[in-house]
Amino acid sequence: MARNSALPTPLLLRLLAFEGDGDRPPRDALQRAGLPESAVALVVAHPNPGSRIDFAMSARAEPLQRADDAVRGRWGG
Repeated sequence: MARNSALPTPLLLRLLAFEGDGDRPPRDALQRAGLPESAVALVVAHPNPGSRIDFAMSARAEPLQRADDAVRGRWGG
């Protein structure tokens, strides 16, 4: 489901907000191309540093979004 580019934004946001038992959202959701700004904001604020690192290191995420995440200093914890 996380790979589906037609997944509606509300469902994508639910996937990205997932943190059951300390787990992080599916990597496919974090590293998909063309994440809407609302999804990027959710990832950048995610309490699990692994989620932020996966996004920051994604080759498919928009470079400006990844750079903005790194500049804010949030991806490492």
